[in-house]
Amino acid sequence: MIQTLRAQHALAHEGSPVRLSLKTRPEALDTGLTAAFTRALGYGIAEEVGLPPEAVASLTVDGPEWLSKTVSDVRVTWQPVPHAVRSDAVAEIMFLGAEGVPTGRYAGRLIAQRSGELGASVEADIHGARLQLLVPFDQRIEGTVRYSFDLTGREPAEAMKVLRLYQRILRGGSLRISVDGIDFGSGKLSTRGTDEDNAEVEKLLSYLTDLEIVQRYCESYFPAPLVYSGAERIDLRIARLLIEGRCVAYRSARTVTITLNGLDFPVLRTVLGPQPQCLRFGPPGFEVTVGGHTLDIGPVHLFHAHVTVDNGQQAIAALKAGRAADTKVVFRPQDGEHFRLYLADAPDGSRPLAPVPWLPRSPLRARSATSSRRTVPMTIHSEAGRRACAVDRLCHVGPSVGLRRRHRVPCGSGGRTPGRPARVARGRGRC
Repeated sequence: MIQTLRAQHALAHEGSPVRLSLKTRPEALDTGLTAAFTRALGYGIAEEVGLPPEAVASLTVDGPEWLSKTVSDVRVTWQPVPHAVRSDAVAEIMFLGAEGVPTGRYAGRLIAQRSGELGASVEADIHGARLQLLVPFDQRIEGTVRYSFDLTGREPAEAMKVLRLYQRILRGGSLRISVDGIDFGSGKLSTRGTDEDNAEVEKLLSYLTDLEIVQRYCESYFPAPLVYSGAERIDLRIARLLIEGRCVAYRSARTVTITLNGLDFPVLRTVLGPQPQCLRFGPPGFEVTVGGHTLDIGPVHLFHAHVTVDNGQQAIAALKAGRAADTKVVFRPQDGEHFRLYLADAPDGSRPLAPVPWLPRSPLRARSATSSRRTVPMTIHSEAGRRACAVDRLCHVGPSVGLRRRHRVPCGSGGRTPGRPARVARGRGRC
């Protein structure tokens, strides 16, 4: 049987009030049900809460004689009446540092503003994420927060805002809430995140930051792929460092294969000789593929200060015999190192060509590490450097470089010598 009560006039609640008294069996309430009941009754959250019969000790209805009764072992469903708010109402959460100085602000659309027996609540949509704050009236009690979000389908810039707010919540601390510029309440959140949680957030933020920089540089925007390989992650970081004017050891460039066209010049004999040479190759572009999307950051240079030739003597012999056309020559850096990469139109041409790490622990550490290196730029004087233009007429690079396609490139001096190579950390593509 369902009974629905409706007020007959505006003062019905005063002339003929109806009161409900509910007694529960705490031992029958699980943690989730207790928390939901507290949110609904204690803070006014418009959340439907259903109590199973075994959790209801008694339900007493006190009102007109025909309605008054006490029942037990019945299912009780609590459905608060939602309150409408202005569509343009703004909620803002402000994080506070030492002496109450603001350290972060996040504003969004107000969804609801309510109160209950224990405190007040604010619900807001911030950059597409749902934020629910419970602020107790007793300031000695810490507030609680519920934050739900989904990064699927978001571009990197938007996803970073959502994730940084989540990071703030994990770290805890003092905060202040305002609605339409009027203070709603303040409180303190305890630290919620474990070291592993914070490390995962840092790793994902680092990935999103790199992707946003590369997308903005290429003017190619798409939702951030949340599944990627370790190789894609490393290439993305390399692209970001190249855009910033850094020099990077390229993981796929251990050798460069050129094919001679048969012409013979003294500079080519020097390059093919037994002494290591400072050489630079100019492929047409550097592409990064992430989640099936390709980003091209433009022309780059392959460079190393100490390049040797695997079959230089055989190539010289072929030149002397006039049979060097279509002869393949393999170049590789000394000591098993990789060729270095730097952007052809680097924003700062005065930087020393010292490779920086691919994946530091955080973007901030990456910047401080590269700015504090002590490499001194030096000018190299070599025959290969002074005659770099002549080599372009004699060779082209084969596909072993691993960039885009078969192409002709100049071979010459990079003009600077790299410092001691930095240690390279491998990254994992799990998010």
